[in-house]
Amino acid sequence: VGLWFVQSLTVIPIFLFIIGAGCGVLLSAATVIITWTYAEKIRPQMLLVTDSFYSSAGFISGILAGYLIGQGSNWATTYGLAIGIVIILLILTSLSEYPRSVYELENNQPPATNIGYLNWPLALHVTGIALLVYLITVVITYSWVPHYLSSNFNSSPEQVGGILGRFFLGMFLGQIITFFLAFLGRLRVLMTALLVLATLTSSLIWLS
Repeated sequence: VGLWFVQSLTVIPIFLFIIGAGCGVLLSAATVIITWTYAEKIRPQMLLVTDSFYSSAGFISGILAGYLIGQGSNWATTYGLAIGIVIILLILTSLSEYPRSVYELENNQPPATNIGYLNWPLALHVTGIALLVYLITVVITYSWVPHYLSSNFNSSPEQVGGILGRFFLGMFLGQIITFFLAFLGRLRVLMTALLVLATLTSSLIWLS
């Protein structure tokens, strides 16, 4: 709400920092809750479902934001669209039950020991670094694309929103497809095929 009324370039980054920090904490909390709540067999699929909501929101908000800005609406209106969702989350948060500890969810087994950061296997560190690079790349993509399209191709806000929407639509469809393929159990084959496809298409974009 404050973004609608504040036009100072000094204050706006502070507001955006607060929004970003809150969203980051909420996203991490959701991941932890899902990990603690669902059995190991279904846990990956549930995490994929969570990510699919993120992608579908990016698809809808990208197109809607481009349209609203193209029609002359204040840029902060795009953040105001989330207020209704936040209110729903507040209601759900106040009514939901949460696991109180991992100990209660592991069939009364003693909690695992020596699981600190320094005791993680090397493969887990490498995977974490790969995910970090992936997330940075995704953020760079949807942060850089609007300015690039506007300055180099004279794209309208509606066109920019549509292109960003298709980017998130691709993520959404990929997550839904992976949700079903994950039940087949051939995760190594699936991951290898997806990584090869992602490498090839990224290379084609880089060369074009």
